[in-house]
Amino acid sequence: MNPAPYHPGSGIVIPEENPITKEMIAGFAGRRWLIVLLVFLGTVAGTYCVLSLMTEKYETESKIIVKLGRENVDPPATARGNVLVTGLRLQDAANEIQILRSSELLGQVVDEVGIEAFRAKPAQPTSLAGWAKYYVKSAVKSVKRGYDEALIALDLKKRLGERELAIETVREGTQVELEKDTDVIGIRTRLPDYTLGEKIQRSMIAVYLARRGGVRQDDGVREFLDAETQEARRSLAQIEGRIQDLKGRKSITSLQEQQSLLLRELRDLTSASIQTRTEIAGLEQQAQELRSRIAETPREIRASQQEVPNPLVNSLRERLVNLRAQLSTTSNKYQPDSVVVVNLRKEIADLEAQLQAETSTRPGTVTYEVNPLRQRLEKSLQETAVALAGARSKLEQQSRSLDQLRRELRELDAAQGTLQDAERTRVAEEERYLNLVKKRQAAHLDSELLDKRISNVNVLQQPASTPAPVYPRKLLIFYISLGVGLLLGVIVALIVEYLDPSVRDARRAELILQAPCLGVVGYGAGQAGSR
Repeated sequence: MNPAPYHPGSGIVIPEENPITKEMIAGFAGRRWLIVLLVFLGTVAGTYCVLSLMTEKYETESKIIVKLGRENVDPPATARGNVLVTGLRLQDAANEIQILRSSELLGQVVDEVGIEAFRAKPAQPTSLAGWAKYYVKSAVKSVKRGYDEALIALDLKKRLGERELAIETVREGTQVELEKDTDVIGIRTRLPDYTLGEKIQRSMIAVYLARRGGVRQDDGVREFLDAETQEARRSLAQIEGRIQDLKGRKSITSLQEQQSLLLRELRDLTSASIQTRTEIAGLEQQAQELRSRIAETPREIRASQQEVPNPLVNSLRERLVNLRAQLSTTSNKYQPDSVVVVNLRKEIADLEAQLQAETSTRPGTVTYEVNPLRQRLEKSLQETAVALAGARSKLEQQSRSLDQLRRELRELDAAQGTLQDAERTRVAEEERYLNLVKKRQAAHLDSELLDKRISNVNVLQQPASTPAPVYPRKLLIFYISLGVGLLLGVIVALIVEYLDPSVRDARRAELILQAPCLGVVGYGAGQAGSR
């Protein structure tokens, strides 16, 4: 059957087809191999033509080494005994690179090399292919010049003279950078003429060596740094003097240790003060109990009477008074519900019951005498009053000591803030002083070496060009074009296959026509995949 046209806008919905098979890939390759081949050859040929028209550039490289320590010479007498900094610092490397890339230096290099050297001098071709390339390049250059003139006419680009163009050419084609982890500065120049690159680099190195001496000659720097160093030293001495004066006025030897000792004393004294207050409270309660007992005890007692006193009653009373005094003393030491207090109260209750049961006197002559129990109670009261006065005096002394400790702690806290501020100022001033000392030493060393015409710059490698061009990398680009051409060919073939409306599958024809397929007839050996 002949291929039936298929129009995507016909309204027929095609269900999802079968996945791609090997037969489908083989049929696609058999139908579209010519497209893949043509696109591949066109891409490779176009890449070759572009590479043949590109201007080849050669790289010229030279290296210079810069050492701040001047390890190849003996240091001058002014530098002996001082710490010398060896190796190239990043700041100094940046300074040297800026000198090499300065517009004034590049302009001087262009003037020494000459404008004539930068004018294009294409070699006369000797073959037909060479003449073709020559005319194509000339046409491309003419188009580029016309484009530049149009930009200049539109005021989008500035017209430059031959000298300015030469300087821009040197600037764009020259790369100056510090070699990694070394003191070597590399200079690389890429130009179509390697002899011109070598001339430029030789001139650049010569001009650089001549200019850097004048640039690094700092008039008056030593005197300025000497004055600044002396001023920083005086300022540092004043700050240290203020710190020592503050420590002397506040009697500070070790601030942290003194604060720890005062806090420990304050804690111990506070605990002792609390204990003293507890002792005073106990003594006051004991004195109150003694006063109440004295008020209850008569001042005199009957010594004898016509009736003979009952000795048991006196004994019981004496025992009762002793027990009560003992209860008063014990109540200050023990809890009311303790065993000792409960037993004493029980014994007092028993004695009071016995005393009520007994008669107080017997018939006889009565004599009176001072009550010894009252005397003992008054003596105990006096002893308690003395102990209470001592405890109160002790508490007052402890309070004064606590106030003194708190004042000392507050003074130390205030002194700590002042000392910390002064110490921060001292550290900053000391750092400034040390930096000035280092800079002064470096300035003296540089000045001595410049006065003696000693340079710390050596040419490590004279300008040398590569035997083969480094730009463009034709072989790599050509190899890449092979893969890119093949990929582009396959993509173009896939697009053509996608846009082809032909139907080559029986199942697809059934889906489009909505009718069963009775058979498949092949026609032509060259179109085995067609139906």
